[in-house]
Amino acid sequence: MKIICATLLVISMLLMIFKPMPREVVVETISNIKSIHMHEPGHWSVWVEDPTTGIRTRQDVTANCSCRPPEAYIPDVKGNNSMWAEVTRNRGAMEKIVFHTRSDTDIEGAGWNHGKFGKGQTVNIK
Repeated sequence: MKIICATLLVISMLLMIFKPMPREVVVETISNIKSIHMHEPGHWSVWVEDPTTGIRTRQDVTANCSCRPPEAYIPDVKGNNSMWAEVTRNRGAMEKIVFHTRSDTDIEGAGWNHGKFGKGQTVNIK
């Protein structure tokens, strides 16, 4: 009887520990993007302009994991309107990023550095 109780206790504890984590999806919108720089897959930086002050700040958009989330570049921004992006994260890890641009030439290259494993520069393929 003690063995059965101990076994049930262990099983219930394991079920509590290893139960599937619920999804916590957060979609972040980055507005007023002036330029997009791709350092490497999963790592971008964008320059965002404050519409009231005109001050531009650099914002890192990083996958925070070794995965390479799906990315999409949709050329649907018309005229002089600002570009924008939607970043979908689940529990902090990036699942998807969608950049809304004027054209493919809006994505610029940027530098990357992996220390002793090398460094380099990405370029826009036209």
